[in-house]
Amino acid sequence: MSQGTGQLPPSVAVIEQVAAREDTDPMRLEPPLNDVVDPDALDALCKGASMNGFVVFSYCGYTVTVDADGVVTVEEKPFDATATRQSAPTAVSE
Repeated sequence: MSQGTGQLPPSVAVIEQVAAREDTDPMRLEPPLNDVVDPDALDALCKGASMNGFVVFSYCGYTVTVDADGVVTVEEKPFDATATRQSAPTAVSE
């Protein structure tokens, strides 16, 4: 499931997509997104047109990818930080 750019801030899109997959109210998600990643920083990463790349982190058992255009993708498999030899959240610049 992914959300295109320009519709919602990436932090809000993450919360809404995960809540939809969990069939729950976004306010009931545990842990809150700000316990996992700084929502303001996540949104700010997507505001600069000069950034190429993406951020990947695990949230509520899902792998969340946010690209530089603000496109949010939520996958059912958890992010494996050991597979990339980096710790979550991970920012990758292309």
